[in-house]
Amino acid sequence: MNKGIKFRAWNLLAKKWLNPSEILVDGSGELYYTVNSKLFRFQRDIIIEQSTNLLDKNGVEIYEGDIVKLSFKPGLFVVNWEQSQMRYSLWNKLKADPNCLYFPNNWAFVTENNYEVIGNIHENPKLLETNS
Repeated sequence: MNKGIKFRAWNLLAKKWLNPSEILVDGSGELYYTVNSKLFRFQRDIIIEQSTNLLDKNGVEIYEGDIVKLSFKPGLFVVNWEQSQMRYSLWNKLKADPNCLYFPNNWAFVTENNYEVIGNIHENPKLLETNS
């Protein structure tokens, strides 16, 4: 079954998620979003994050930028896409953890429901302030 590719978009200026119906793609692949019926081209004020196509233990879809708790390792981790490695990783405090755990290569950890999304870096950045 093909789940497709899903994205979400955070508006840095408005500090809110864009509704998927507000995101448009034209024939050449340019991304646009609408605010109060006005059309804007995606700029640096919009952060696009892709779904991992994985679910946490509560059935919540896991996206880049999500803050997750692991049942097998203390601390909180940020889901990050590593372009150079072409894979997702878990970072501690918004930077690479020397013992980074990668997925979806670690399917056993995911299927055992060991991940829990507890927030994201946009709406809940304070969660990482006390992260050990």
